[in-house]
Amino acid sequence: MSLILWADDDGALGLQALQWALETHGCTLNHARDFQKARALLDLSLTNGMSRYTGAMVDVLLSHAAQGPTFVSDLGVECAEHMAKAGIPRIAFVTVVPHEDFKKRFDWLAEQYPRSLWEYFDKLKLLEPGELTRLCGHLNIQRLEHRSAGEGGGC
Repeated sequence: MSLILWADDDGALGLQALQWALETHGCTLNHARDFQKARALLDLSLTNGMSRYTGAMVDVLLSHAAQGPTFVSDLGVECAEHMAKAGIPRIAFVTVVPHEDFKKRFDWLAEQYPRSLWEYFDKLKLLEPGELTRLCGHLNIQRLEHRSAGEGGGC
């Protein structure tokens, strides 16, 4: 089973279809609406013996804390770097920010953390044909109906 850390202030409110799709494929999602919560969940997973995250989804535009919308233009990129340092093997930027706007940082992350696989997904195109399949593929999520009946786990 996959355990996905999802850092996005839109998450559960604006992307219920994405959350539902991943959960119906057997994934467990830990959702963080801000940078501090994402770091806390990440730190907790590393310190208390909890299952390690197998993947992560992060928005480039991420608020710093739950107290208010204090956005830093690339706080999600910083969050993704912490995820890579923690050893999360598959990281997906799911954002409305055009890839070109943070391509230098994206390429730098891929170079600095080659043990993590990096991918970009346009949040506004996630429900277009093939995009959700591409995201599931990047996060290494297998469709339930493609597995034999005797196999365990969902993702």
